[in-house]
Amino acid sequence: AIELYEQVLKGIEKGLFPKINKENGVDFLAKKIRFKIAENYYQQAKYSESLALIEECLPEQMDDEMLYLAAFAYKAKSDYETAIEYLQKYLKTGTRI
Repeated sequence: AIELYEQVLKGIEKGLFPKINKENGVDFLAKKIRFKIAENYYQQAKYSESLALIEECLPEQMDDEMLYLAAFAYKAKSDYETAIEYLQKYLKTGTRI
């Protein structure tokens, strides 16, 4: 599944899908696909790969799902201080997964 998501993401980045919806100037579909790839890496216990994708996003692109996933990936890597920071950011967003 990761390979398919990565191919679609590359296509989006190359502009092969010009009619993709935008959300606040951010490519909504690319953000969701990036999250799905990060989620798949997390499920495979590839926490560093998951975090690398999440942290490619700008702070204003971070949504609830990304903040929550990042918190648990850092927890899995035993980086509890950073995990707490991401959970606090998640709690400040006001919505819950």
